[in-house]
Amino acid sequence: MNAPKDKLAPLRRDIRMLGDVLGRVLREQGGARLFQVEETIRRLSITLRRQGRAGDERRLTRLIHQLSLPLAIRVVRAFSIYFQLVNLAEENHRIRRKRFYASLPGAPAQKGSLAALIERWRSARRSRTAIARLLDDAAVGLVLTAHPTEAQRSVVLAKHRQIFDILLSLETTRPTPEERAQQERRMHQLVTALWQTDEIRSVRPTVEEEVENGLFYLQTVLYHQLPRVLGTLEERLTGAYGRRVPVPALLRFGSWMGADMDGNPSVTSRTIVWTVRRQRRAILEQY
Repeated sequence: MNAPKDKLAPLRRDIRMLGDVLGRVLREQGGARLFQVEETIRRLSITLRRQGRAGDERRLTRLIHQLSLPLAIRVVRAFSIYFQLVNLAEENHRIRRKRFYASLPGAPAQKGSLAALIERWRSARRSRTAIARLLDDAAVGLVLTAHPTEAQRSVVLAKHRQIFDILLSLETTRPTPEERAQQERRMHQLVTALWQTDEIRSVRPTVEEEVENGLFYLQTVLYHQLPRVLGTLEERLTGAYGRRVPVPALLRFGSWMGADMDGNPSVTSRTIVWTVRRQRRAILEQY
């Protein structure tokens, strides 16, 4: 497989597609005036960054200062959603590049990957028995916390995940024109829903709401990916050493949410008991 001449071309293509979808949503939901102002600010900002002309800066500043408060709020929301979509496109592009390198015959292991780790062990002449003993003694605990900078609601995060899944599907499958049109219509629906959904809470979340937000990652990411990580590690070790190297459950997760009495004065013995029961029910529902 030959390396593409422009590695960023697919990323720019995805960003253009998402930008076009957002543009249609802005016109439908906010009107032509909102779309016109947003596009003018975007283009002036691009020109200013590339050319740095003082006249463009003055024009941009004057335009922003002339906006009414309601329109300014909607413009800020438009750019917020735009950069959320750009972040999703960049995440998809990282997967795209990883898949490309993984498909190259004889490609070296990527730095920081499980394959690179196993190569280091082999180069250091670590025996299969030593690796098995190391894994038995290893324990990695990752703790979720209700960080104050993570203000996005779980309903917004869920929409992000669905948009990302569509991007990934368009990249990893070969959709027919009809299937692509269906995916693009679904993308339009999700971006419209993003526009219609408040991004952050207007009031401080309750302990129960913080717990539910944390469970989003448990139910949509950790539960599904953790077995894959451990399974991949075992498969690669078995392939490298010629015999099965059992990998125990060396990754475990904890959570401050619902039990951090120092960090949240609303946490009580009642909320701790409720949290434990809610987490138990969440994981049993996955099984």
